[in-house]
Amino acid sequence: MRVVPKHRRLIIGSRVFKVFEYKKPFNSDTSDDNPILCALFSSIRFEFYIAGERSINVWNAKNGKPTRCFKNCFESDITCMALDKEHRKLIVGSHLGKIKVFDLLSGVCINTLESHSEENGEISFIGYGDEDLTIITTAWDRTIKVHKDDRNENQRPSENVLRAMRMCHKKDIISGDYAHNLGLIATGGKDNLVRIWEYERMKHDNEIIAHKDEVTTVKFLKPFPLLMTADSKGVMYIWYINHPDGKKCVLKWINKFSMEIDIPISAVDSHYDPDTGKFLLLIGDEKGEVKIQDITAIITHYDLKPVDIVTGDPKRNPTRYKPIENYSLDSAVEDGDNQSEMET
Repeated sequence: MRVVPKHRRLIIGSRVFKVFEYKKPFNSDTSDDNPILCALFSSIRFEFYIAGERSINVWNAKNGKPTRCFKNCFESDITCMALDKEHRKLIVGSHLGKIKVFDLLSGVCINTLESHSEENGEISFIGYGDEDLTIITTAWDRTIKVHKDDRNENQRPSENVLRAMRMCHKKDIISGDYAHNLGLIATGGKDNLVRIWEYERMKHDNEIIAHKDEVTTVKFLKPFPLLMTADSKGVMYIWYINHPDGKKCVLKWINKFSMEIDIPISAVDSHYDPDTGKFLLLIGDEKGEVKIQDITAIITHYDLKPVDIVTGDPKRNPTRYKPIENYSLDSAVEDGDNQSEMET
């Protein structure tokens, strides 16, 4: 008899050879035997998708029980996940820059996208283009790619890349986000910079030079033209990116555990209630604490309205093809030079 904890299997050999699978981990105090690297929640399927090492466990959010497991998705650890618009597919990225699309019901891999660099291409962000049926990826190789969410056995994965930009930062891209309502992509790098890109034309749109440490989180606060950025020291900003006078910092906050200890922010989400007008920012940090901040005052003070420049625009061409090119860093500020900190 042999127990295989990694695959949650019990192997018994006698005259009859049997392999049993079990759902509960060996450690009854945890939900997974492996460290959890990333997680997603589907409000449509009411399920949690939890990635640990190379496998994904699916949990029923109603009864809290595991329902199925996608095993050995990659040869390396999973680093990032995203759902498609209808929550029928799960797009998964790995430490070695691989990207696969899985059917959520069966767990079968139904598509493989063009990889980022295997040498230094850990996937740091995956976004979905809603009705555009596109997949946006960023990685440590400093590259942004927009892929078609399309499977054609007669095409190579590289032929599904609509547009891409290389050398987007001086150092690794370690965070990213996509705002479909604004048509913008935001990236944060180890070079302490935040850069904003036009999704349709893959052009550099704006830059934020305020952080003094690596930008670990960028998050569009939908449906408003607001961008939240945070660095490895727990310093957080909220930017009004469509301000008439250019981008404007509307909030600065430092996530502290005590007066002397700053804690990095590891997860962010926001919730807007159109009926009450209440706007909440939810923050999780590396100490395991979750904080809820009411930022309704920002909307009120700047008289912000929900923005959607995409829906109904007849001039949009989301499948626009653009040859891959390198972004010129000639005009970028050198590391550590002229770093200005903007405060409210």
